[in-house]
Amino acid sequence: MAETVEGVCQCTAVQRITKETQVMWFFRCSNTNGITKNVTIAGPVSQYPDEEIAKLAAISQCERWVAHCLDADTLVKMTDGSKQPISSLKPGDQILSTTDGQDVFVDTITSVDVSKHDATLTVPIAAGENLVASSTQPILSSKGMISVASLVTDKQADIKFGTNQSESMRVASDGIEPTFHEAPVDLYSLATERSEYFFVSESELIVKCKGPCGGDPPGPGGICR
Repeated sequence: MAETVEGVCQCTAVQRITKETQVMWFFRCSNTNGITKNVTIAGPVSQYPDEEIAKLAAISQCERWVAHCLDADTLVKMTDGSKQPISSLKPGDQILSTTDGQDVFVDTITSVDVSKHDATLTVPIAAGENLVASSTQPILSSKGMISVASLVTDKQADIKFGTNQSESMRVASDGIEPTFHEAPVDLYSLATERSEYFFVSESELIVKCKGPCGGDPPGPGGICR
């Protein structure tokens, strides 16, 4: 039994152990860079049909390898202060990056990476403005970098925005909308020369970029991991 996430990795079942009402599956997942990880899925026998277990293993591991990603229309702040859709950017373009939200500098894009996603989260970040991203996309909050998905469960995290991070807002978890797409959609991520962080949206949220290898190893040509 195996499950493939297109262009990312494949997970193959190697063992199934059943004890009373519990079952434990062991999978070996390999990505396109030859990195192999062992994944364990455990729970009540009746919780998931066997044919769904491989999919769960693939999602749980492969999402760690796929890039943190943003919708094609996500605006990225350029060096002249203008904002351009992430899908229009290319290697060599220069954007504004940061290390801590205070130190802002010019950075050069080394790659623009695209990956397929079956689901996205829409987060209201300002009046009439939304951030559409993968669930794993990190954004800067009052608790440091957290994933977009964490905003659903963490009632105490405020997202921070503005170049000097002087403003913040609490996101109502019931305002975050998941979308399950009939066909996988393209989401985008950047790798850059100097930093892992850049500004997006008119509100200038700080997000963390991640190259296509997801940290195992770092993406080609850039430091994003």
